[in-house]
This record gives sequence, C-alpha cells and structure tokens, in this order.
Amino acid sequence: PVSAVADTVGYRATKFVRRNRLMVGAASTTVLVLLAGVVGTTWQALEAQRQRDAARVAQAEAVSQAKRADQQRAQALASASEAARQRVAAEGARELALTEAARAEAEAQRAEAESRRAQTENRRAQTAQALAMTEATAARNARAETETQLLQTRAQRAEARYMARASAASADVLSTLLADIGASGQPLSPVQLLGRGRELVDKNYAGDPALQAELFVNLAWRYQVLNQSERELVLRELGEQAARRAGDGNVLASALCAGVGSDIAAGRSAPAQARVDEARRVLAAMKDEPRLLVSQVCLNAEAELANARREPLLAVRLSQQAVKLFEDADARESPGYTGALSHLAFRHHNAGQTRQAFDVLLKIGQEMDANGRTHTRERLEIMTNVGISLVQFGEIAQAGAVFREAVERAQGTDLSRPSTDVGLARVYGTGLFLLARDAEAMLWLTHARKQARDAGERFMEIESSLYLARTHLQAGRMAEAEAALNGLDAALPADVGQFRGTRLAIARTRAELALKRGDVAAAQKLLEPSLRQLGASGGSPRERVALMPIAAQMALAAGELDEARTHADSFMLAAQSQARVPEKSAHVGLAWALLGDVQQRQGQPREALASRQRALPILQVALGAEHPETKALQALLPARP
Repeated sequence: PVSAVADTVGYRATKFVRRNRLMVGAASTTVLVLLAGVVGTTWQALEAQRQRDAARVAQAEAVSQAKRADQQRAQALASASEAARQRVAAEGARELALTEAARAEAEAQRAEAESRRAQTENRRAQTAQALAMTEATAARNARAETETQLLQTRAQRAEARYMARASAASADVLSTLLADIGASGQPLSPVQLLGRGRELVDKNYAGDPALQAELFVNLAWRYQVLNQSERELVLRELGEQAARRAGDGNVLASALCAGVGSDIAAGRSAPAQARVDEARRVLAAMKDEPRLLVSQVCLNAEAELANARREPLLAVRLSQQAVKLFEDADARESPGYTGALSHLAFRHHNAGQTRQAFDVLLKIGQEMDANGRTHTRERLEIMTNVGISLVQFGEIAQAGAVFREAVERAQGTDLSRPSTDVGLARVYGTGLFLLARDAEAMLWLTHARKQARDAGERFMEIESSLYLARTHLQAGRMAEAEAALNGLDAALPADVGQFRGTRLAIARTRAELALKRGDVAAAQKLLEPSLRQLGASGGSPRERVALMPIAAQMALAAGELDEARTHADSFMLAAQSQARVPEKSAHVGLAWALLGDVQQRQGQPREALASRQRALPILQVALGAEHPETKALQALLPARP
C-alpha cells in the first residue's frame, strides 16, 4: 500500500539512509570511531590531568610531611635536650633526695635511739614505781599480817587461858569423881559418875556461869555417848541457861549448837533450826573471831540440819569447812580435829559417798593411834564405823575382824560375855549375824536389845530387835523372828527420810519370813510398797542391794523368770557400784550366784555354771569357806577331779 507523510527533515533523512545505506553505514562507523577516539582521548587527557593533580598534591603533602618531620625532629631534639636537662635535674634532685633521706634516716635513728632510751628510762621508772608499790603493799600486808597475827595471838592466848580454866575445872571434877565411891564401897557406874559430876558442877562453879555452861555441855555429851538421851537433854538445857547468864558469845553459841543433834534425833527440827539461827546471830554480833571449837561445833550443827533436810551434799561441804578450819590453824593435834573428821565421814556416808567416808575414817584412826588414843571410846567408835563401811562394801569377813578387834580393845579377849556398851554389842552382834554365827549373834543382840530398852534408847532397841529377828530367820526360827519384828514399824519415829533404811530392812525381813513360810503372795504384798518407793526415787545402790535379792527370789518362786532376771541384773549393777573391790565383795558374789539360779531356771545351764563359778572364789574371800552361802554354792558346782 502507498502511504503519504509530510515532507520533513526526518522523512528526507530516512529516505537518504535507505538509499545510501552503505555510505551512511561507513560514515556512521567513521563518526563513531572518531567519537570513540575523541572520548578516549578526552578521558586519557582528563586522567592525565587528575594524575598530575594528584602528583602535585602528593608532592605538596610530601613537602608538608617533610616540613612536619623537620619540625618533629626539631621538637624531638628540643625534647631530648629538655629530657637531658630534666635528667640532669632529676639526678641532682635524686642526689639531693638521697642526701636528705640519709639525713632523715640518721635523724630517725637518733630519734629511735632517744625513744629507746626514753622507753628504757620509763620502764626503769615504772619498775622502780612497781617495786616501790610492791614494797609498800608488802609493808602494808606485813603490817596487816602482823596485826592479824597479833590479834590471833591475843585470841589464842585468851582461848588458851579460857581452855586452861575449863580444863582445870574438868580435871577438878574428874579427879573428884575418880576419888568418889558408892555407898557400898564399890566404884560408881558411868551414869552414876555423871550424875555426881552434875552435883559437883552445881556446887563448885555456880559463880562462874561460863565454865559451868562448858561443863554442863561436856557432861551432856558424855550422856549422849552412853545413850542417855533424857539426861543429856536436861544437861544441855542447864548448859544453855548458864551460857545465857555468862553473857559470853562463844559459850552461848557453843551451848546452842551442841544441842542441835539431839533435837534432830528426837524429831524436833524446828527447835534445832531456831538454835542454829540464834547461834548465827550471837556469832555475828561478836567483835572478835569465835573460838575454833565453837566454829566447828556450829558448822557441824548446820551440817546436821542440812542432812535432816535431805541436803547431804551441803552437809558434806559444811563439814569440810570445819575440817579446813583446823588445818588452816595447824591444829591437827586437837581432839576437835578428829571430831571434825568424824563428822565429815558421817556426812560422806549419808551422801552415799561410802569410799570417801571410809578413807576419812582410816585417817581418823591413824591420827588417834598417833596421839595415844588407841583405847578411847571415840577410837572404838571409829573402828566400828570402819567395820560398818566394810559391810557396805560387802567385805564381810574383814568387817567381822574389825568388830572383834574393837570389842577386844574394849573388854579384852573374853567374848563369852557381851559388852556393856550397847552400841558395841549391837554392831558386833550384827557382824556375827552376817558371818552366820547365829548362836553368838543371838546372845549379843539379845543383850544389846535389853540394854537399849533399860536405857530408854528406843532406836537402838529397834535396830537390835531387827537384826535379832534376821538372825532367828537365818537360823530357821520363824516364830522367834516374827516375835522380834512385832511393833518395830510403829515404834520408829515419824521422820521418813532419816529412818528410811531401817524401814526398808524391816519390810525386807517381813517379806523373807513370808517367803520362807512358802507364802509367795504375802511376801510380794509386803515388799511391794518398798519396791514402788524404790522405783519412784531410783534408790541408792545400798537400797537396791538390800531389796533386789529378795525381789528376785520372790519372782523365781512365783515362776516370773523375766522379772527375776531383771531384779538379778539390778542387784548385780548395784553390788558392783557399791563395792570397793568387786572381787572381795559378798554382794557381788551373791549377785553372781543369784544370776546363776535365774539362768538355770531359764534353761541356760552353761551360763548358770559360769555365773556360779565366778561367784564361788568371791564368796570364799568375802564370807569365808565355811559360810553357809559359800558351802551351798560349792554343792551346786561339779567336783573338781
């Protein structure tokens, strides 16, 4: 088709190109090449210009850096120069500082030396001051000690003068009594002599109430030794009345405190406390220190009250204070010292401290023997107390030997007649019972009971009757044992704590009597309150040693083997705890034998044989080979080939 367009430059150009394509192409190529060349040349020119400019900038920068380097080098040289200058200055300063330091060190050393010298001088001054103070204190102490010694010397002289007067008065009364005879021309009995002594004191010393009070108190103590409690009480009241008239604090305090033990023994705790309270007030009001014996008597009174209140450890401490008074005063040779030791032993005993009590008793015996008091009544009392301690340890054979020696010292070697001393007769009879010498024990205990009854000594009568009943029971005399036990419970004073051991022994004996008669139920019923009381309080080893054997035997008789084993084990522990030497204690030996009986019933023949074999050598030592318990155990063991 035909198309018509306007005749424009573009149209004409398009037609020209179509008609002259080759020539236009060549021309275009040539133009393009020329353009490319122009562009390339232009670019290269521009690049060359840029590089030239960069080179100029670099050259300028290099020049600038060179300048800066020159400046830095100049600065470095300046810094080096400054550093060198400063180094020189520093060296100078260091030299100056070293010089100053050396000078300061020297000054410090001089100051230190001065300080040391000052400290030395100060120490010397302090030492001198301390020495001066020590010498001043020593001088004051020496002066105070001298004054104290002077006061003590004055007090000792006054006490010695008073004691000399009292001793002279006692000697006067004693010499008069020794020269006196009864209406029939026969020597007076001890009770008659003391009654005569009271008459002499009333007659000869009415004008000297202080000495009269001392003599009355001493006579009262003698009545106490003879177990004459009613006469003792009368003399103590007379002594107290005389002491109040004398107006002497020592005498009054001594008289008041001396009566405390008797009041407590009679169950009069309130009057005993009132005596101690008044004695304290009297001693506190005194200007001078109380006499040594007065302090000892009043400390002992307080210990007795503490013991009555069931405070045994406090009683021990108070008795230890009394002993220390004599030791501090170097008065060990005084009879009051052994008296204080005796009270201490008794307090240890009541506190369950048996070993300590035993050691003190041995010490007292040595002191008495060394001072020539071997055959005095007080020495015999110590011996019997040693024997009683050995019984508690279970060393029965040795205790019997000690009791025998005490009796022989009192009346010679003829023991066919009982001692006139009720206390000695009772303990020796008890020792014979423990050794199973029943006929002799009955003789001595019957005599002791009669003497105690005649003297009005109710507690001694109860103790004698109790062990007489046990002896009859041991000998198989049931009716006699029951007769001896009758009324003992009701006759005991109401003080449960003080007589607890005696009550337990009575209950045990009644239970043993019922058991021997074959009445197991009655025996258990009789012992049950004591066992309940023991269980509630725990009980002492001594109480368990007394009750556990019969409790185990009753359980065996009732077929209660587990309970029997429990009681046997308790017996063993208590016996071993109480023993001084277990291998010498009859309690330990009997505990092994009882354990063997229980084991045999439990179907343990090997264990039973071993227990019995352990028991035999102990019983042979503690009771003797001929004792019935030893022989009975020997019969249970197989004969040795």
